[in-house]
Amino acid sequence: MNKLFPYFILFFALNAFSQKEADFWYFGEGAGLDFNTNPPNILSGSLSTDEGSASISNSNGVLQFYTDGSTVYNSSGVIMDNGSDLLGDSSSAQSAIIVPKPLDSNIYYVFTVGNQQPGGAGNGVAYSIVDMSLNSGLGGITSKNILLNGSENAREKITSVRGNDCNTFWVITSDSNNFYSYLVDENGVTNSSTTSIHGNNLGSLRGYLKISPDGKTLVNASAGSGTFIFDFNASTGDVSNGGSITAISNGYGAEFSRNGQKLYISTGSHSQVFNGFRNPPDYASITQFNLESRNIVDINASAELIYETNVGYRGALQLASNGKIYYARSRQTFLGIINSPEKNFNEVNFIENGLSLNGQISTEGLPPFIQSFFLEIDITDDDTDTVINNQDLQLCIGENKTISPEIITGTDVNYLWTFDDGTGVTTISSSPTQANLVLTNLNINDIGTYELKITLKDDCDNDIEYNGTFTIDVFEAAAATKPEDIIFCDTDRDGFNDFYLQTERNLDILNGLSPTTFDVLYFESMQAANDNIAGTEFPNPY
Repeated sequence: MNKLFPYFILFFALNAFSQKEADFWYFGEGAGLDFNTNPPNILSGSLSTDEGSASISNSNGVLQFYTDGSTVYNSSGVIMDNGSDLLGDSSSAQSAIIVPKPLDSNIYYVFTVGNQQPGGAGNGVAYSIVDMSLNSGLGGITSKNILLNGSENAREKITSVRGNDCNTFWVITSDSNNFYSYLVDENGVTNSSTTSIHGNNLGSLRGYLKISPDGKTLVNASAGSGTFIFDFNASTGDVSNGGSITAISNGYGAEFSRNGQKLYISTGSHSQVFNGFRNPPDYASITQFNLESRNIVDINASAELIYETNVGYRGALQLASNGKIYYARSRQTFLGIINSPEKNFNEVNFIENGLSLNGQISTEGLPPFIQSFFLEIDITDDDTDTVINNQDLQLCIGENKTISPEIITGTDVNYLWTFDDGTGVTTISSSPTQANLVLTNLNINDIGTYELKITLKDDCDNDIEYNGTFTIDVFEAAAATKPEDIIFCDTDRDGFNDFYLQTERNLDILNGLSPTTFDVLYFESMQAANDNIAGTEFPNPY
């Protein structure tokens, strides 16, 4: 049922490359997704992984390669030249992450993490070098399994984010006592780490390590031993100000909203089978935390459960280039979707079976990416001077609307606005100065998808691309018609009667407006109507 309140669907990215580098995902039992379309196109891949995987595209959204941490597959799904026997493991929660070499579009680093055993035994963290100029663009591995100093006891965790210095990335991992941050720049990988010591409180080996897209907050989910949140310094690689998230147990998956203000932790416990029955039953859940305050007491107090089930098992959470968070629960043929991660818990619109995998099977993992790929910029509705990223809007015929992107700095800036009405794409404007989209006297011909692409060079001389899109639906303005009074004689003089207002007066009030588009609600007072709180309207009958 549509309401005549403003809404926008918007998603933006700001990074040294482009959000399209995260457009291809491969995971589970041969499952894959292509986010160059909306909704994403379902693919079949060569992976068979219990947990971890990683993939990467170039800045134009063209798949380069993917891996389970031990085998690298090229874009054709064939094992890459020298692509076997890497030191990752498909049973590692985050078996790999792929980082492009700054200022070199052909070179990628595949960081791998082995399947760690209790007590710390494992392969540690290593990296291998992929050169995409080899084998007619299908790539090949030129150096393999270069161990990172200090990471010998690293757990099944790894994440990455853009550094504050030009043309740099941080790759972060941990063991049960320390965090290790490794710098990647135009000279390669620095094989000595920035070490942050936090004592024996970083938890067990299983679970995800994630950093917020703005590079400020780090979370470590450790199934069976706690979930922990820290500050991260993207200039130095230091981790500090740790705190324990005690509102949940058995944390496994972790993900941030694009603006870093909401954190989601998925949990999962797996039961044992006795005499054909599981005892206790499987359990999985997703909880939202509000990070507007970095006080750990406030964070724990903000916990809100958005989903729980006893079907299936634990699974990863992963932000996508469309601004949604996807949830892979083990042994399912679909992914769950948190459609509006920036919103409060009761408005996030989580759908358990939100995306069918067309018979492919998800396991426990989803591919992690450099989190900076998903950093957003603010988009403002000029009428209300409010940020409207990832909100929904319906407009009325005859309305005007102006949309303004956040002010950006750089050189060679260009703003390209396009419109897709379902039959074709037309250019609205392409200009180095016309940043705003101005819509006047809206009508049904304006229904469709609007896209903004901003290109520029940043202060580090990197080519930057901001991408945004929103859809508009246009409706006839709502105008309620005053109904006739109901005259009732209390012939039995008991002081009571049942009034079926919805059936007796709705059509008169709508007066030709579609009852499938507009609701009619009845309240005791104007204040109650303005508050429009569910459950306070009159029942039927009244």
